[in-house]
Amino acid sequence: MNKKDKLYTLIAFSASVFILFIFYHKALLHLNDYVFSNSGDGIKNYYTYLFHAKYDNSFFEFTGMNYPFQENIIYTDAHPLLSYLVGKLGLANYGIGILNFLMLISYPISTIFIYKILKHFNVNTLWSIFASVAISFMAPQVFRLTGHFSMSYAFAIPILWYLLIKTTTFQTIKWNIITACYLIVFFFTHPYLGLILSSFSFAYWFVLLLLTNKINYSLKTFVLNIGLQVILPILFFQVLVLLNDSHLNRLQNPRGFYEMFASYESLLIAHHGPMIFLNQLFDWESGNWESWSYLGVTAILFSLIIIGYYLLNRKSINVSSQFKKPLFIFCIAAFIVLLFSMCIPFKWDKFKWIIDILTPLKQFRVLGRFSWVFFYVFSISILVLLYKIKEKLKSKFLINGLFYIGIILYFIEFTASHNYVSSEITKTKNPFKIQYVDADMKSLIDFTSKSNFDAIIFLPFTHMSSENVQIIGGEQSVFDALILSYHTKTKLLNTISSRTSLTEAIAMINLFSPDYIEKSIAKLLQNKKILLVKNNNELDINESRMVERSKMLFQNSTFKAYNFLIDDWNNSTEFNTVIKSSKLATYKLKDNWFSDTTTWFYYDSFDTKLNKNAMTGPGAFSEIKNGWNKLIQLNSEYLTKGNYEVSFWYNLKIGMPDVLAVAEKITPDTLEWVDRFMIRETNLVVNDWAFVKLNFSFNPTDTVNILLTSGPSNELMVIDELLIRKINGLDIYKHGKINNSKNEYLIKNNYWINKNSFSH
Repeated sequence: MNKKDKLYTLIAFSASVFILFIFYHKALLHLNDYVFSNSGDGIKNYYTYLFHAKYDNSFFEFTGMNYPFQENIIYTDAHPLLSYLVGKLGLANYGIGILNFLMLISYPISTIFIYKILKHFNVNTLWSIFASVAISFMAPQVFRLTGHFSMSYAFAIPILWYLLIKTTTFQTIKWNIITACYLIVFFFTHPYLGLILSSFSFAYWFVLLLLTNKINYSLKTFVLNIGLQVILPILFFQVLVLLNDSHLNRLQNPRGFYEMFASYESLLIAHHGPMIFLNQLFDWESGNWESWSYLGVTAILFSLIIIGYYLLNRKSINVSSQFKKPLFIFCIAAFIVLLFSMCIPFKWDKFKWIIDILTPLKQFRVLGRFSWVFFYVFSISILVLLYKIKEKLKSKFLINGLFYIGIILYFIEFTASHNYVSSEITKTKNPFKIQYVDADMKSLIDFTSKSNFDAIIFLPFTHMSSENVQIIGGEQSVFDALILSYHTKTKLLNTISSRTSLTEAIAMINLFSPDYIEKSIAKLLQNKKILLVKNNNELDINESRMVERSKMLFQNSTFKAYNFLIDDWNNSTEFNTVIKSSKLATYKLKDNWFSDTTTWFYYDSFDTKLNKNAMTGPGAFSEIKNGWNKLIQLNSEYLTKGNYEVSFWYNLKIGMPDVLAVAEKITPDTLEWVDRFMIRETNLVVNDWAFVKLNFSFNPTDTVNILLTSGPSNELMVIDELLIRKINGLDIYKHGKINNSKNEYLIKNNYWINKNSFSH
């Protein structure tokens, strides 16, 4: 690069910095004083990144959450590589500012490489400067600044494109190795972004192999490029994670593959800015926010102009020669990635078998993000083609005028997005700096720091996301728990992660099960000092019971803290009471149930519906999820006036429990949902079966439907052991065994209790 090129590159970079400062000056001048998000994934991602940098010694093991199991850092979205470097360099106290700076400076860095790409395709300097700035700030990742920080880097795809150009041009090991290292860095920033980049690289080399006849690009070169740029980074990442992940039974089939994919609306319909008036005018929708890759009105209009030009001049254009041009190859590669982002062809029934065979593809749970590749390649390519048209025309004035009008439209459109984001990211002072913590939290931190506890249970409790089972306690509780943990260096039982070990998640979920259920996690918490903390948010019945069993140590107007003793919470007292009561229940009812005397209940074992996946016996209710599945309909033939509870068990191994169980009551005048229960939020799992309970009242003129609702899919749902009984009615008991299990169970009101509980 000569001095003139360096100067123009610096001008493009400086122009981008200037625009960045206009939008984000408040954040840029106080980088360490703001968190860009104080809720959801945002505050969690700051916490995991900062806790790991400041307190953890291992690169892979994260100790802040999921106590006593801990977690692998890769699954916490903690910027593992950056977090590790910040920690080793002793910069944790400035970690928030460093991360904020990197996210924001990614726009000027993106500008540099978009400028270089445009210059590579012989676009003149002035066009390249304006276009590189405009496309950078139109980047679809802008909204990731408010939460998904590790996916926010606007330079990720442009730099990879530049590296692919260099590798193609020089065909040396050097550029392959540089590209491989670049991809590895992103795998250890966010694996998903690493996969997006890898997919672009693979698609490019594959298309190049198919469309070029150049002797200097052979199958051998293709294998070398794919091996070093795609396979090596993926294998390096996967092997390292596998060797350093001690957490078993992680979810291998996350939901989302058939849900959060891109569409033409993702590309063509505005979600912010002046053009959204068209959405209201024509009743358009901009698609799932995860897939937003809006091209902008400039790129769309320019593409129409280019198509029109080529149609008018089709006789003078050698179409076949266009197929081998580098820009066309990049466009085809990006289009292939776009098709994948749209779940094409896999979303069509006749092709779904491919996913069933190639199960690793299901790891791509949010396909819409892959459309980002197409945004950059299409936006840049359109401007390159427009410039080439301009060069062929005798009069340049019209195309030049259109170009600058287009740049103005770019600026108008991206201004709305950046104004919104810039206002959002400076709403919250950095709570990881003690001076920005409120007085009540500060006094709780002081108390906790002096008390030397091993871990904290914060109520309302949150533990997510194995996706199979989880507890969701609320945004404020998550925030309070994370800030308390960070400032006191105290580990949390609370967890927000991805693909958490199902075994560990079940153990944590069952901590909040009825008191006659033995808690498997109790052995690991034996002799540990656990602080139980609650804020002013409402608790559920089991959390309230946990508070009642604990001794208060501290309180102020917002928080109360208790000494939680696992032996007071998990002991055989209630279990022995249930066993004693069951022995007194000698009156035999139907279907081998017992009670003190006769009592009404409805029970269905589904044994006539033969099913190898049954909980007990030969049968179970089983249907494909179709959006609305009816488990049973109840009317006056079954029930008399009164209050009832219905319970059943859901097989977690067969279908994802992303299912809402609903008690729907139909009266002569109304239809309403009187109770609902998200199955994955169960508080009791026994042998991979989740317990579900709903309540409803009934009058003789009512009809009650027990419904299971979820998005339509090819998944089965399997349900067994349906029981309906009157609330506050007599307890009923039964003895049984779960299929393929040696344990014997006492069943009380459909709660399955291991008879060997508390035997230690």
